[in-house]
Amino acid sequence: MHGLDRSVGARFQNVVTAFEIVFILAVIAAGLLLGRSAGLSFAPNARVLREILTPAFVISMYFVSFAYSGWNAAAYISGEIDNPRRNLPRALIGGTIFVALLYVVLNFVFLYTVPVSEMAGKIEIGAIFAGRILGPAGGRIMGGIIAFLLLSNISAMTLAGPRVSKVLGEDYYLFRGLARHSKKDVPALAVFIQGAISMIYILTSTFEQVVVFVGFTLNLFTFMTVLGVMVMRRKRPDLPRPYRTLGYPVVPVLFLTVQLWIIVYGLLFRPKESLAGLGITALGFLVYLLDRKVRPAGFKPADDGPC
Repeated sequence: MHGLDRSVGARFQNVVTAFEIVFILAVIAAGLLLGRSAGLSFAPNARVLREILTPAFVISMYFVSFAYSGWNAAAYISGEIDNPRRNLPRALIGGTIFVALLYVVLNFVFLYTVPVSEMAGKIEIGAIFAGRILGPAGGRIMGGIIAFLLLSNISAMTLAGPRVSKVLGEDYYLFRGLARHSKKDVPALAVFIQGAISMIYILTSTFEQVVVFVGFTLNLFTFMTVLGVMVMRRKRPDLPRPYRTLGYPVVPVLFLTVQLWIIVYGLLFRPKESLAGLGITALGFLVYLLDRKVRPAGFKPADDGPC
């Protein structure tokens, strides 16, 4: 759908996202109104603070960062947004705050109503929660609804991800085919290649391996992106900068410190998936060097824009 018609894909994304938000709000309401406390204390204590420094807590951050991984997706389609200087920050900041509130309250409801022992090692937490609130039949129905709602997340990344590949095709000669648009103004080849890569991940790895691998790679690239912005601001102070970072440079440095902490722990305690992420990154660097070597003299990359 996203590879054939942009407007149809956009309408579908709006509908399923609205349905997902309504469903999440309904789950939160059901948990608060019908749920009974499982006895978990949310008050911070010395044991909790010690657990924050354990490898298990840091590795869990890969799952958390994976859950938030679409927060910056609006930036991927900035070229198709009206008045991006005004609307892009609104989408990023407003969307992040809204999703964070939903995420935190939803997890509070799960932790409040379901004993931690029942959730340990389980993936379908929503179905377990519904089973306690609505009975076994409710759990099965909830599992089916959540599976359907995953279409919203898949659709969002199918919409946004190929736009990154399209820009890759504009900037790098070896990938110029990714920049081609169909008659419906869609980077169709980029859409289908991303789908094929996703299927390879699904068929060759477990759920946890995919999340840790993708989470490590996402954290690595966000680290390099923020560091690259700081380096660029120092090396090229003359570039136009329509966007400002609140608390610069303290906020980026704090962010880099947390990211580095997560990356190092990933290498130490999930070396297989983390080294795979480093390998993909290293392969990309080699392809970058090859592209610079083989691109013809007349090929001009697209403008990188302000930093």
